[in-house]
Amino acid sequence: MKPGTFYPFAPRADRAETRDNALELEVRGLLAGDLALEPDMERWFPVWGAPGLGGSDGQR
Repeated sequence: MKPGTFYPFAPRADRAETRDNALELEVRGLLAGDLALEPDMERWFPVWGAPGLGGSDGQR
């Protein structure tokens, strides 16, 4: 199976560098019919520090 091109990433607002796994799974379920998703959750790498996510100081 060819790897997908997208996987959800949902950082938690209340804890630094912690992912909201339940929300990521919910988003996967909602988008599964519309996007090619990465099926191997071991390859769902976090994108800490990406533009627009804010930094450790909370600035966006």
